Amino acid sequence: ATLQVEQFAGNQRLFPSPPPVLRVPSRQYPVTVHFSRRTEMVDYLGATVSKVMQVHRKLPRGHILVFTTGRKEVLHVVSRLR
Repeated sequence: ATLQVEQFAGNQRLFPSPPPVLRVPSRQYPVTVHFSRRTEMVDYLGATVSKVMQVHRKLPRGHILVFTTGRKEVLHVVSRLR
């Protein structure tokens, strides 16, 4: 994720006195974003599992990052993928 550190840390409503900012060198890796054109409203977790499996089958080996709404949903998706 990208964050405008100076703007965030300089927000006086959040931080009456500026917080310390730590800079950690990192690497950047290429990222490809895949999404569904329509949001499944009834079984969005099932649609999530289907999309992950589609990406897994069709693309070269790599990592897949999925965002869900909470811990319960994460555990549900993980159990279905296993």
